[in-house]
Amino acid sequence: MDELTEHDIQYFPLDFDALQKGDSIPPDRLEKLTESVRGTDAYNLAVLALRERIVRELRDREKHFTVAMVKGSLRILTDSEASLYNARAFKAKFRGAGYALRRAARVDQSKLEDGQRKEHERNLITFGKMLQAAKAARRAISATPHERTTPGLPGPQGSDGESTSTGGTTQPTGGIDT
Repeated sequence: MDELTEHDIQYFPLDFDALQKGDSIPPDRLEKLTESVRGTDAYNLAVLALRERIVRELRDREKHFTVAMVKGSLRILTDSEASLYNARAFKAKFRGAGYALRRAARVDQSKLEDGQRKEHERNLITFGKMLQAAKAARRAISATPHERTTPGLPGPQGSDGESTSTGGTTQPTGGIDT
């Protein structure tokens, strides 16, 4: 018998070490891996579990990738894709917190026991303050535009040999010294 080398070893069901950013697992392969039919609840739950397993396995290998369902495929997002995906996910969770607080505020407290009512009121106040603080911090953060560090195009030349351009820093335009 021949000796097995590292390249001959086939990991089942996936070779987690071989996964890279930009890789995608198509729906047909997902059906085989999960042993379930696409479009069913069992399939969706199995793919979600597989996604979590991939994230966990990659994290254990010091590969901190974002894994998402994209058009039916399980995809390890590239850095640019992950940036957009994670920003959208954060905003969605932030909106979700506001919706949850509004739903909690609509609970009929007269039907709660005393202990439950106090806990509910405490949660409303705490979560409301947390959400308000997050919104205030978001408003306080003002994105400053990147300042240009290179000079702009030279404008018309003034009488002293200096550029009169208002764009960029003022640079002498009297010619090139050789």
